[in-house]
Amino acid sequence: MSQDVFTGLEAQLGSPSPSQRQEAAEQLGRLGARQAIPALVDLLADPDPEVCQSAAKALAALGGREVAARLVPLLSVEQVGLRNAAINLLRQVGQHAPDLLLGLLDEDQADLRLFAVDLLGQVQVSGAARALIRALEDPEPNVRAAAATSLGKRREHLALPALIKALDDQDWVCFAAVEALAAIGDPAAVEPLIQTLARANEFLQACIAEALGVLADQRALPALVAALRRAQGPLVSLLAGAMLRLAPEREDMADLDEDLREKVLLGLVDGLKDPSPAVRAESLKGLARLGDAGAVYAVLEAARDNRDPDLVPVMCDTLVAIGAWQPLLAAAQDPDPRVAELAVMVLDRLDPVASQAALLKALAHPQPQVRGRAAMVLGHRGDHGVAAALTGLLTDPDPQVCQQALNALGRCGGSESAEPVAALLDHPEMELAEQALQVLLGLDPQVVEPLLMTGLGEIDPRKRLLCLKGLGQLDPQRHWPRLAAMLGDEDTAVRVAAVEALTRIPDPAIWERLARVLEDPSPAPRLALVKGLAGQDSPQARSLLRLVVEDPELQVRLEAVSCLGRFRDREAAPSLVALLASGPNRQRIAAARALGALRAEEANDALLELLADSDHQVRAAAVKALQQIAGGWE
Repeated sequence: MSQDVFTGLEAQLGSPSPSQRQEAAEQLGRLGARQAIPALVDLLADPDPEVCQSAAKALAALGGREVAARLVPLLSVEQVGLRNAAINLLRQVGQHAPDLLLGLLDEDQADLRLFAVDLLGQVQVSGAARALIRALEDPEPNVRAAAATSLGKRREHLALPALIKALDDQDWVCFAAVEALAAIGDPAAVEPLIQTLARANEFLQACIAEALGVLADQRALPALVAALRRAQGPLVSLLAGAMLRLAPEREDMADLDEDLREKVLLGLVDGLKDPSPAVRAESLKGLARLGDAGAVYAVLEAARDNRDPDLVPVMCDTLVAIGAWQPLLAAAQDPDPRVAELAVMVLDRLDPVASQAALLKALAHPQPQVRGRAAMVLGHRGDHGVAAALTGLLTDPDPQVCQQALNALGRCGGSESAEPVAALLDHPEMELAEQALQVLLGLDPQVVEPLLMTGLGEIDPRKRLLCLKGLGQLDPQRHWPRLAAMLGDEDTAVRVAAVEALTRIPDPAIWERLARVLEDPSPAPRLALVKGLAGQDSPQARSLLRLVVEDPELQVRLEAVSCLGRFRDREAAPSLVALLASGPNRQRIAAARALGALRAEEANDALLELLADSDHQVRAAAVKALQQIAGGWE
């Protein structure tokens, strides 16, 4: 970067316009202008936040010791925003100045030491682990706690003895040490945590219980049981959850006496009312491990107040693990849709025979989401015997319920479902009508075909369209005379669908009828004809395509020209040469490409004339075509 450019950008940093200052900062960062570091650091205090962000981004890109050295003094400023900007940048560039970060631990100001231990937990510098271990002896408890947290973030096994010693520190420091020991995951921390659990207050007991659950060491189980016997209130659910995580199998809980088991149950049930979704989830998992049938009602009540969709599958898994299905039969009729839908979901995974009647009854639930869920469950089972009940939902006022009923009938429906499903072809929502058609196509063709044939005579063009598509997918060759008659339908979309169906039939008798499509007043059927012929390289297809070359619609002509080129139809060469003389550029380009593919030497003169065309794409197409004709170049 020249000095003039740098001087101009540096001057622009002092512009009264924020956008000018921002642009200059971004440019200096991209250009690697290290001489701009002091000015960019000053810009971190700019009153415009976007300018500050651009300066910070530029400094991060420049990096190096010089940037870090200029940021460290900003940790002492009283401006919170400027100080935070310096901290965030040091997280990115601090590794270039380890001595400066480590030196902050010797500062008299506690805040600077606090910033240092926080940074050392995130910046990889040599000597950070030992420095943080020494910081566990800092006179300021906030610094000691932050040091413990940083050692946990770094997973420093070297810090294990010092962190264990910190368990005897003030509560806040002890709390941080417990979390760090859990993060490090060394089994050597289990016994010290057990000893601390016995003398800790409720706040620390909860933290230690969580850590012991993470460490998952069986040695902690007796201590958790003992603490649970003494615990009261919310602590019960936390200790119970940790204890259950240490029990590999449900049978491991069999040794609990009745009183303690009841206490665990009630503690976990109380945890279902906790405002924290994480605590509620852990309580649900604990109830699943405990396997007490009495918890079913508590889980169902928790569903009544639940607003977190992520907890629903956890509730479902818990109820399945408990396995008590009888209370769920009544719950499937609960007026609350959250309770009823949960019960239906669980019944799907439990006793299929015992739950059948309850699921059929849920099809009449006043809430649509329950009716839809019950239909989904019954469909999954694929039981043909429920088809009649599902058919009744096809007239449900809620479209989503209709959709679920259709999906279910697609799995378990029979010929008796055909007429009710066909009635949905008239549904005002096209997506539902199309779904009904797909279900019909999966039923007995002998029953479905007469329904679709009848539909071809309906007044509603949309229904004629759906029925035509259905017949085209079932057996177009058998029904081709009726499909061909639809080429004269008054609705363009219906005529297009008829063309698409007929061009899939390899029967020479159909070609005469298809030729009439070229006289259709709308370009859409003619375009559909060309696209259909594109997959049939036959004399009849080529003959029709040569006629389409003269179609009045450009897009139709382009499709035909492209097909003739791919088919290497030499008889089309005169018509293609004629297209080179005039018309839109796209037409001349397409014709040139097709003639090149044909290697039509009779096109040379016309192609040579295109070399003087004003459009470079036309010229390029002509050059390529001439090369192909001359040397067979592809």
